[in-house]
Parts: sequence; C-alpha cells; structure tokens
Amino acid sequence: CHNRPTHAYDPTPGYAVDQALLSGRLDRSIPFIRKVAVEVISSDDIERDRAGEIIFQRLKSKYEKEYAAHRVPEEKLKEQAETLAQIWKRNVYPRMKITWGTYPNHLGHLGEEKDTHGCFRCHNDQHATADGETISQDCDLCHEMLVEEESPDALPDELRALWPGQS
Repeated sequence: CHNRPTHAYDPTPGYAVDQALLSGRLDRSIPFIRKVAVEVISSDDIERDRAGEIIFQRLKSKYEKEYAAHRVPEEKLKEQAETLAQIWKRNVYPRMKITWGTYPNHLGHLGEEKDTHGCFRCHNDQHATADGETISQDCDLCHEMLVEEESPDALPDELRALWPGQS
C-alpha cells in the first residue's frame, strides 16, 4: 500500500518544474521558463545518454524561434538544461517503461493530483475484512498530535519554528 520507502516519482512534468522553480533550482527570472521547460521535458523521444545535450538544444531552439524578443544567455540556458536533465533522469526510464505518472505517490491525505486520494484511497471505510472490519480513519493511527488548537505564541521555540509565518 504505502510507497514511502521507495523512489517517489514526480506525477507530471509540470509538478516537477514547479518544485524546481519553488526551490530556486530553475531561474524564475527567465521569461516563459515554466512553459518551455514543461514542453521540453514532456517529450517522449529524449535519449537518456544524451538528455542534457538534447534538452539544451531544445531550450535554445525554442528561445531562438519562439521567444526571440527575450534573449537568454546561452550559459543560463545550459544551467537550466542541466537542472531539467536531472529532473527528467530522476523520473523517466524509457527502457523500464517508467515515465511521468507511471507510479503515483499515494503519500498524503488527498494526493498530489485530482485523481489520487492519498491515504484516503484505502482509509475510506470501503475496504473491509470478511467480518466487516475497516481500515480506520483515526488521525492518531498515523500521526502523533504534539499540539492541538494552541496559540503559536504558547509553543516552545522548536515547534514554533515549524509554524508557517512564525519566527
């Protein structure tokens, strides 16, 4: 059921690119980088041994032909291509027939995509044993509640540091 200890693949090229943009691995200052990056790594004809080179050539070509008004230095495109090649190689293994979405990550409450339900795909009162016992939806089954409904100001520094917007 749980794929937590396995290689968790990104569900889509868009998700992978979004994560790279959020983490700063891709340069957000490059115009249309998300759109172009998703298009380039979505291709199903990238050769694994030449992924970096192929992705760079496709990025360069797209910016020269479709976004000529937005000149991006070649060195910057090479950096983006290297990051995209790493992302692609982490998620796509053509010989093994693994590509985006082949193995969805079911970790989490509702899943990353609209058609996955995370934990609730099984913890849903619909899976029952012959004697009617179902998999519990009790939060304490998987989570240990450290605090509940406390003001962030009342928390120890270690927990307050985990609270969004608190310092």
